[in-house]
Formats: sequence, C-alpha cells, structure tokens
Amino acid sequence: MQAEWAAVQGRGKVYCWTTVYQPLDPAFADDVPYAAVIVELDEGPRLATWVTGIEPEQLRVGMPVNVWFDDVNGEVTLPKFKPLT
Repeated sequence: MQAEWAAVQGRGKVYCWTTVYQPLDPAFADDVPYAAVIVELDEGPRLATWVTGIEPEQLRVGMPVNVWFDDVNGEVTLPKFKPLT
C-alpha cells in the first residue's frame, strides 16, 4: 500500500467508538470517561480521534462532525472533532 498526503475539508461522521473508563496513562486520568472515536472523513479515510463537546452516551453512528485542532503544548497539536450543530 502506498500512502500520500492529501488536503481534506475536515468534515466527517462518527463511524464507531468505545468509551474509556480506565485511563491507560495517568495523563488522561482527568478525562475519563471519554470516547475513543473513529471518524470517517467525507473524502473516505478513517481517523482515530476524540469527539469533544458531547458526552460519550450521546454519540451516534453517522453523527456529523467537524475538525478542530487542540494545541496540547508547544510541540503537539492533535486533530479532534466536535458535533455539527
């Protein structure tokens, strides 16, 4: 398989998720429970990420979402998603 970079619009839909109750790392202890989500981008690729601004039990398969970028620190920025309203 050959991979390449491509521009995307940043919109997609929730494909599936699991709710995490036990953090795998102490750095995430304040975030539980949270949903580890697979988002299917409108262009087709799927991305493992978080959906924020919503409780895990409110997630639905097919829910439309839009990307935002979380500047974790000066060196790390993560793409996360929020529900479209």
